[in-house]
Amino acid sequence: MRRKFIILTSLCIFALMFCFDCFAGLIDWERRNRYLKDKQQELGSEGVLSEDALPEWMRKEPRVKTKDEKRHDINRDGKLQPAESKVYLRRVIRKVENGGKVVSTSEILKEYDKNKDGVITQTEVIEIRGDVF
Repeated sequence: MRRKFIILTSLCIFALMFCFDCFAGLIDWERRNRYLKDKQQELGSEGVLSEDALPEWMRKEPRVKTKDEKRHDINRDGKLQPAESKVYLRRVIRKVENGGKVVSTSEILKEYDKNKDGVITQTEVIEIRGDVF
């Protein structure tokens, strides 16, 4: 009886972990709409916010091209979903803040590399942080 209980409990825990993992690639539309609303308030009545105000990786899932991106492509579909992109960008932020150097080889990072020097700097991390958190 005890053995059956342990097996049943283990299967339930495994099933719950699997279900939570399946939600990783879904878009949280409410959070996205709040983000757009906040951006609209920042612009005030001066400008109208549209889909163009979002970073490219939020509008269209970028293709996996580099080794770092491949490491963050959890579901191995060849594309980085917004949740996977956020994890990738958070790792970049952490590395730059710890004094590391991040070369912008991916399309996501090239979007944030404003001075086009190929390296993500502290000032560029500020914009990444605003989009990720």
